[in-house]
Amino acid sequence: MLQQSEPYVTAEGDTLSSVASEQQLSLTLLRQFNPELSSWPSEEPLPTGSTLLLPIYRSTTPIPAGMQLLVPGYLPSTPLPAGEWIYLPARRSGGVADDLADLPSAGA
Repeated sequence: MLQQSEPYVTAEGDTLSSVASEQQLSLTLLRQFNPELSSWPSEEPLPTGSTLLLPIYRSTTPIPAGMQLLVPGYLPSTPLPAGEWIYLPARRSGGVADDLADLPSAGA
């Protein structure tokens, strides 16, 4: 599971909303990693020099090859609830053409 975190030290004027936006996180996920701020207003400035915890792995983070990941049972068209994650399996050694050959055709 990828629930690891890294510290982030707030600068003057940082708010939960601005940190979430800058770090490409949902406000829900930021609050999940910082439960002590669950009732802090999202637009109210945070104390300068506060340490927030951010998830290490996000949509913009490259994931090391071969890492064991959990894949939930979501179909590609299923909207994810806010703050949810999709974990992908390690890439197989075959090429893209091999992967496409394993998929059912769209008309089937």
